[in-house]
Parts: sequence; structure tokens; C-alpha cells
Amino acid sequence: MKKRILSVILILAMAFSLSTTAFAATPDNAKDPLTDRIKSFVETKIDAANAKITISETKPLLDFAGNKYDLVECSPTGYYIIHPESGIVVESATNAKSPYKGFYSNLYYGGPTYYYVKSDKGYVHTIEGTTITDVDAASEQCNEINSKLISQANIEVADYIKGKSSKLDTTQSLANLNSADYWVVDHDWFSYNSVSFGYVDGGYCGYVASNLILKYWNYVGGHYLPSQYASISSTTLTNELIAIGKNLGYGAATWASQITNVINTFCNQNSLSACSSWHAGTSGMINEISTYQRPIILFGNLANAGNHAVVAYGYNEYENPGFYTFVCHYGWDGYADIHIYGGDSVFGSNTQYNADWNM
Repeated sequence: MKKRILSVILILAMAFSLSTTAFAATPDNAKDPLTDRIKSFVETKIDAANAKITISETKPLLDFAGNKYDLVECSPTGYYIIHPESGIVVESATNAKSPYKGFYSNLYYGGPTYYYVKSDKGYVHTIEGTTITDVDAASEQCNEINSKLISQANIEVADYIKGKSSKLDTTQSLANLNSADYWVVDHDWFSYNSVSFGYVDGGYCGYVASNLILKYWNYVGGHYLPSQYASISSTTLTNELIAIGKNLGYGAATWASQITNVINTFCNQNSLSACSSWHAGTSGMINEISTYQRPIILFGNLANAGNHAVVAYGYNEYENPGFYTFVCHYGWDGYADIHIYGGDSVFGSNTQYNADWNM
């Protein structure tokens, strides 16, 4: 009797083991259509850039408000962070290592250059090792970025990723790239003022870039700035912008949303009929330069500069096929006419400044 009971138990155990093994294997073998479409989309970007990289794996990311992103890591280098709801590539680089390389779970994304993994120590930055101290503030910023991305959605790509469309435009070829250079009005002004333009040390690059934008329009627009701020070499304007930022609760390190608020506050205080706005990634930059011929402030993890804010005042699409190459003033003495592009530089956000009043 005991032998019979033991045999039944063994048979049941074997059957359970087999069924469990079969069930466990199913998710690994099943394909995720959304992941496949994201991979296909990224492959079109890689092909357009003529990059010698291949997709190695994909990873899901969440921001601090629960909004979803997808990370595509490449080999030997390169990565793409996609916001599937809008179809926008928020970050991309073909020559940089993924900031989440070696991490596989509990991955959090707070926007460009904010890469975190959740552990028993909290949310730890994957590169700097710092931790998030105010999750509520991070969540609010994430929702702001998410809303901005959705408002600027690439409908064709978003519909393809979501499976609403089976068509994705892959017609861009190297032979069809425009060979033109696009510039803002009087773009040489930035080259002429590559030194002694009101630079302030201390990591205030967003404010220095704002100083450049305002003084550029002071030159192009017929000296509209109050006299105490107008001198090219004076740091008075930069320091005033820094003071405004401090009153708004900002530190030295800023991004597009904050600098937009600083510029608009300055314009309101000085009765200037101009306004600023911000955008995620490089959205709107091409139109600003080519159509309206207005410079913009670009924030991102830039080649040979790290996290930085610069003024972009020209671009082309032939210099690095598959990416726009922007001509920039880095905000440092002697650093004008610097060419940066998406293959080496991760673009985070940008501030646009509309100064089209009657001149």
C-alpha cells in the first residue's frame, strides 16, 4: 500500500514538474509585437545613420510618475531611448555606451541624463552613484516631460509602435540628403563673440547661453536691452539671470523648462515683448533655424563637454548622414562654431526664444 501511494506521489510530482517546465518556457519563447516594432523602428534609424552597430537587447524603463519608455541597447556601442506613446526618440547615441549597461531590472528614467536603478539604497544614478532625494519633485518633472512629448508626438511612428499602422517610412537614403547649410540671421555674430561675452564660472551654462541669446537679439533687434545689460563683455546680464533662477528655486545646473522660466521672467520684469518656450529632445529646432532663422539653446550630454547647455545657430544634414549636425557656441571662451551631432551627443531638450517684435 505504501509503495502504491509513493508511486502515485512520484507520478504526480513528475507530471507537475513537466507541466511547470512547459508553462515557464512559454513567456521566453513568445514574441512581444511591441518590442519587435520598436526594434524595427530603431533599425531604420541605424540604417539611416549608416552606423556599424547592431541591436543587442531591449529593456523597459519607467519614469518616476509611472510613464513608460523603451531602451534599445546596441553592440558594440550605442543606445536609443524611445517614448512609445509619442513615437519620439528622446535620446540616441551610436558611439556611447548605454547608461543602463549591466542593469536588467527596476530601471528608472527621469529624463535625459537622469538614469536610475532602484535598490535597497533607493533610486541610485547608474553613472554618478547619487540618489534621488525628492521623488515627488522628480515625478512632477517626469509628468511635465511626458505631457510635452505627447503634445509633440510623431504620429506615424507612434501608430506603428502601437500596431495601429503597419507602415513606417524608411525611404530616407544617403543619396537624398540635402547638401545645404542653414543659418540664423547674422550667424557670424556668434563667431565674432567667441570671447568676452559675459561668461560666468560655476556651471551656469544655461544662464550663459541665455545671456548669449539675449545679447544676440540686442544686436539683431536694434538694442532693445536696458543699457545696464547691453555690453557684450559685461557679466551683469548673466548674473541677473542667475539671480532670477535662484529666486525661482533653481541651482546652477538647469534644463530647458527652467531656463525658459528664467528668460520669460526677465522679459516680463523688463517689459520686453518676447517669449520663450521649451521642447523635449530636438523637437522644433530645425524649424526654428531654417524657417524662422532664430537660434535656440540646446541641453544635453554633449561630446567632449558632458551635461551642457549651448546655443545652436546653424545646422546641416550631410555632415553626419542620419543625424542633424548643429553648429554651436559652447558658452566658453574660444568655443564658437563647434559642430555636434546625435551620433556622439545625446540631445535632451531645448529652449526657443521668439523675439519677433517690430524692429
